Amino acid sequence: NEAHGASVKLQRNALDHTQAQELIQHLRRDNELLTAEVETLLALSAALPTPPTPHPAESQAQQLTLALRQLSDKLSLAESSLVKLTHDLLSAHAEATRARRAEEQAYALAARARGREEDAKAAQRSLERILRAKEEELRMADRAMGAYAELVRGMEGRRSSASHTPPPYHESSGDEADGTDKEKASSMSPLDSLEEGKRGLNRLFVEMSDEHERLEVELARLAGQLEDEQARAVAEAQGAADERELRAAAEGELARLRADDTTAAKMVSRYILPFPRSSSSLYSELATLDSLSARHTATIQTLSAQIEALEERHLAEQERAGRLRTALDELGRDVQREAVGRRREVALRIRLVSREERLRERQRRWVWSVEELLRGDENRVSPHAGQVVQELNEHALKRNDFPMRIVEDACEMLSSLDSTADLKYKDGSDDGALARIIVAENAVRQMVEELQAETTRRMELEVALARGEKAIPVLEPSPSSNVPTKPVLTSPSPLPLVTKSSPSPELPVDLVPVPISPAETLAVAGDILLRQTSDRQKELLESLSDVAHRYDHLQHAFRDCHLALQDLKGLATLVTVDGTSVDAASASSSHIPRISPHVLETAISRLDDYTEDARVELEIRISDEAVLARGFEMLLAVPGALAHQSSANLHFPSPRSPATPIVDSDEDIVEQIGRFTAGTEHSVQRARETFERKLDDIQHDIAVLKRVVHD
Repeated sequence: NEAHGASVKLQRNALDHTQAQELIQHLRRDNELLTAEVETLLALSAALPTPPTPHPAESQAQQLTLALRQLSDKLSLAESSLVKLTHDLLSAHAEATRARRAEEQAYALAARARGREEDAKAAQRSLERILRAKEEELRMADRAMGAYAELVRGMEGRRSSASHTPPPYHESSGDEADGTDKEKASSMSPLDSLEEGKRGLNRLFVEMSDEHERLEVELARLAGQLEDEQARAVAEAQGAADERELRAAAEGELARLRADDTTAAKMVSRYILPFPRSSSSLYSELATLDSLSARHTATIQTLSAQIEALEERHLAEQERAGRLRTALDELGRDVQREAVGRRREVALRIRLVSREERLRERQRRWVWSVEELLRGDENRVSPHAGQVVQELNEHALKRNDFPMRIVEDACEMLSSLDSTADLKYKDGSDDGALARIIVAENAVRQMVEELQAETTRRMELEVALARGEKAIPVLEPSPSSNVPTKPVLTSPSPLPLVTKSSPSPELPVDLVPVPISPAETLAVAGDILLRQTSDRQKELLESLSDVAHRYDHLQHAFRDCHLALQDLKGLATLVTVDGTSVDAASASSSHIPRISPHVLETAISRLDDYTEDARVELEIRISDEAVLARGFEMLLAVPGALAHQSSANLHFPSPRSPATPIVDSDEDIVEQIGRFTAGTEHSVQRARETFERKLDDIQHDIAVLKRVVHD
């Protein structure tokens, strides 16, 4: 769904691009048309009768004089402007140079000042930290000394007698703050003083951290402000440059307009005023232009009305195209889903057939090996022991001999696997594998019904279009098929076989396959229809029976490739990684590169997947051509079908070739059927070449892998 949605978006973008290109082409054509109309109007105005003019030489002299004065004024103005601009440019260059140098010096000075400031701040912060650390160390030393003095006093007090009382200790009045600290330190224990010192250090560290964070925040803020100021300065410089450019352009335009105004004023003062006849002729030409303008205004209104009508129709067509595009996208999604489900179902059924064939082969070999083993045991016994073996066999038969019963059951199962009596056609043909026959029958039955329904709808549409009906008839839903559609299988689990012992819940027990051979198709019509057909149609009917066997050799070849790959998968496990088990003589005689078993198994698996995809495509191609062959048989067998088809101008596209040309007559239909049966049709040739090329590639790769494995 995602891939389909992406492809739909891509197609819609491509369609929008195409519509835009068409709109551009339409606008270009309109522009060319309007340009042609303007040129026509100019030619018409030039063809109007003009008043008598003086001698051509006089008018030429006046024009030359006017041009000379105009050029002289422009030249003088350009020279003065050039001198002024040169002076301004030199002044601006000098000013810019001075400003650049001043800016560089200012930047250098600011950088040096900022560096000195940063160095000073760093030195100040380091000195503050050292000062605080020294102060804290001093406090801790004072506390330690006080604690030591207290300890000494305590020891001396314990040594003295009880009658001696120490004199009271008085602090000097030199420094009251230090005395207070010493008293506090003497009253505190050593542990308390140590804790106080730690708290002081922690407080110092917290203060330093807070100061550092504050400085970092301030630094970030100042850096942001600096960047903002720099951006503003750059914007101001760019704005000033743009304004200078605009001012220069405006001054140049003003000077040019002044020159033109001066020239026009001189021309009017010299030529228009002295000749009133020119003004009268000008007025008459203006009146003529007014009449032409009124006439062309009516034409423009008419064209505008037509354009509005066309735009309305264009919008309606766009809405209709959008609805049709949406319906087409949904239909494409459904078709893609059905195609993927069909490929998956065919692949699963091919795997089922392969597994059944392998099971049948292995069971046959097992039965043979058991029988040979039993025969060998009987042959290896001695003549004297024959009577003993016979007695043992009789005794085993009395006990329901278990090995013989297993062999009999295996033989019965093998015969049931080999039996295809329920899947034979009514004409006795028994070609193809089990799953392919079931798939082909179900696909043909469903697709024939769909083909009949689509043919009926197409005939109704052709008849309606031939009658001139504009409205598209609503298609009624087709009746449901009696055979239910199988769901898409996503699980790799094996599917049950459609047999009498395990009937499907949707199909009857006695499965009678719908034959795809032309024998039963012709049997429906009888001998009367065969008499009415021409010799050419008889030949085509006979040749259509060979279409089903067109790809038999490719089927057998792809099946052989699949079996060869299965054998290679078994042999690939015997190859060693480092090549130590390879024979020394073969390794010395050949120069084959060593390949790991994992790489070899991966290559074989990828090639097997590619072969399986090719087999699925081949089965789908066979079923599609079977449906088309059945339709051709119906056309050739039903009387009057060719005449009806040629009158309705229907065509029968070949499988996966939607670009088949429309058939207009019976001869064209017969010719197309002949090309289809002969295999000369473009789609058939292309499909055959594609499958043959894939088969050659697969066989070549298998040969290479065999050489690698065996060597």
